[in-house]
Amino acid sequence: MPRVFVVSVALLLVTSVVQADVTGHALVATCAKALANAYTGVEAAQCDWYVNPCGVCGREAPAKAWCVPDGLSSADLARVILAAFKGAPMALKHPVKPFVEATLTARFPCAALR
Repeated sequence: MPRVFVVSVALLLVTSVVQADVTGHALVATCAKALANAYTGVEAAQCDWYVNPCGVCGREAPAKAWCVPDGLSSADLARVILAAFKGAPMALKHPVKPFVEATLTARFPCAALR
């Protein structure tokens, strides 16, 4: 009986960690801090994870539905996302990935660069 309990608790903890996602509140705080520090440091890297996704550990970058024009920096993209959250405060409570992807796709459609 004790083994079952320990395994159950361990599975619950692992499942909880895997399901965690960054909310809009957390991303806004992180990106704002990065911008306040000249978009350098750990916060800039964490903000980039969402606003400018790239390949990790030698893997290809994920396919994007948006096309950022040349010359726009990650800091510029962070500003776009912060402005979008400001205009949609209800999104702050939810996971950021769908909101960020929709925002960048609407703001930087690939058809505009063709």
